[in-house]
Amino acid sequence: MRHSFFSRRLTIAIAGACLSVLPAMAGLAHADDADLKALYEAAKSAGEDTVSVYMPAAASNQPLFDIFQAEFPGITITPTDIFGAAMFARLEAEVATGKPQADVLSSGDLDFPTLFSKGYLESFAPAGVADLSKGYVGTDNSWYVWTLVPVGPGINTDMISGDGPTSWADLLDPALKGKMAMTSATTLTTSPMAMVQALAGGAIDDAWISAFAAQKPSIGKGTSATMLSVAQGQFAVAPFMALTVLNAAKAKGAPVKFNYLKEGNAVVPLSVGLMKGAPHPNAAKLFISWLLSPSGAKIAAEKLGSVGTMPGSPEPEGMPANHKLLVLTGDAMQAALKDWVAGQAAKFE
Repeated sequence: MRHSFFSRRLTIAIAGACLSVLPAMAGLAHADDADLKALYEAAKSAGEDTVSVYMPAAASNQPLFDIFQAEFPGITITPTDIFGAAMFARLEAEVATGKPQADVLSSGDLDFPTLFSKGYLESFAPAGVADLSKGYVGTDNSWYVWTLVPVGPGINTDMISGDGPTSWADLLDPALKGKMAMTSATTLTTSPMAMVQALAGGAIDDAWISAFAAQKPSIGKGTSATMLSVAQGQFAVAPFMALTVLNAAKAKGAPVKFNYLKEGNAVVPLSVGLMKGAPHPNAAKLFISWLLSPSGAKIAAEKLGSVGTMPGSPEPEGMPANHKLLVLTGDAMQAALKDWVAGQAAKFE
């Protein structure tokens, strides 16, 4: 796949640049067995037998935890399903006591500039991370984008015959007017994130936004509720659906499919960082390094439907070869969404 970056964290502007990630590079830029073994031995020597991970949708990541625990016996992942305001409140309370409970923080990349500014993150260079694109490296090596969840049309196959939308232009088809559902244009959810990434990547323009708003998409209460409305046949298409959410609905028998778009798909970047003062720092470093390893990337692609950020990471089933992903990360995404809410979002009111 090709990744187009638009990150203001970079010192050299590379807006619109495409980095080709080819299968032939597999294994060249990842942590090797010796790196991970050294971290594993350090954790065992320190008596660290658990990693406390704070993250959203923790249950959906259980396949990752199971494989990690199988590869590194004696170390158990203890996940806490938490995100957003609740996560920040909990971290603030823990830090105030001087006894943080979290070892690893994993969430949408949007959260990480704030986590950094509050002093919650420890600078750390995971094993094998030297060749990770700088667009995926947080300030002072304090966090890393470890995987990308593709976002695109989630389609009810009972309601749409044929392929359905396969381009951004297809979403303007008059036949879809009143038949699409999205999340609120003013929230930090997949719909506005997808549109600002597509604008930054040149897949759409301001005229497209106006034309799409005229399609009168229904506004759902959240990503899960929007997916449910399509799965149950209330609407035919969710144009900005996260592949992982759609896959979960499909696994339960919903008549849905995901489409990749010829101009490229937006993503939800997921980041990971080491908690400052983590009670199990060595085991935490092992887990973070493993997420960026070939094994972690393979499980993410096969079980979660996401794309690892390290060169050579495998693609989820069904992703076209050399497919373009439109990526905004960290402070660049925050700034773009701020501009969006102040401007284009009003078209959906």
